[in-house]
Amino acid sequence: MLRKGLDADRVAQEWDQSGDGLIQLNEWRKHVLALGVVCESAEIDALFRSLDTDGGGSLDLAEIKVALKSLEEDAFASRQSVRVLSQTAMDLVKGMKAAQGEWRDARRVEEEEEAKQAAQRAKEEADRAVVAAAAAATKEAAKAEKRAAAAAEKAAADQRIAAKRQSQSAPLVPGRPIATSPEAASAPPVPGHPTATSPEDASARQPPSSGSGAGGRGGVLAARSRLKTRLGCELESAETGSVEAGSRLRVLEQRTLADGTERVQVALEGKSTPLGWVSCVGKDGYDNLVAATVG
Repeated sequence: MLRKGLDADRVAQEWDQSGDGLIQLNEWRKHVLALGVVCESAEIDALFRSLDTDGGGSLDLAEIKVALKSLEEDAFASRQSVRVLSQTAMDLVKGMKAAQGEWRDARRVEEEEEAKQAAQRAKEEADRAVVAAAAAATKEAAKAEKRAAAAAEKAAADQRIAAKRQSQSAPLVPGRPIATSPEAASAPPVPGHPTATSPEDASARQPPSSGSGAGGRGGVLAARSRLKTRLGCELESAETGSVEAGSRLRVLEQRTLADGTERVQVALEGKSTPLGWVSCVGKDGYDNLVAATVG
């Protein structure tokens, strides 16, 4: 009605074609359909009966005007509701689109941060791998250097020992064989030996005569430096202790190992309990045991 520019009074007068001021059900049905109302006939009839408050089977103009005005107001309110709902729906659509945009932006930031963290973790793992590889290489190089130094030291010691053995006839005292008899104890020093450069040096390194109790087995010698003692004559046998530099020792037994190393079993001077076995010549090529001075 509003769209067609009609009002309730005018419509009521137009519908009363008989002029009796009453609208019958058939007239009501025809005029309602003429307004463009899309509904079933039963719905139109139900509306007619609801407006026919006195149950007379017809509607007077006053009832029609009230009904049409009510319908007009309801239609206007419905249109307003539709308009509000439409605006709300558009606002919701806009808000949803904005929220989707914000979500995409936030997700993009999160993905970028995750990618950055993954790259950082990969870099840290790579750095740790490089550090570990460098440490392993350094450790291996240190081991190789240590092995090479040990080999070089052993080779040098072997050369010194070999040279020492070539330049002397006994391992205990340079220039002398081990005094196993009075004749051996009084043997002269080897000419040209570096330890016999003067009469004083020669006499300092020679053991006392057999008459004073010096010599090989049973002779008294002095430790030139601190020496480790072992349970057996083998170099790999268990350690039993050590003797300090200057200790006066008595040789109990002497053996030569397969590699030519001279080993002696010693006890403290005046004691019979063995301290252990020591080498006659040190790694530096010099004697570990020298003739003890008579004191």
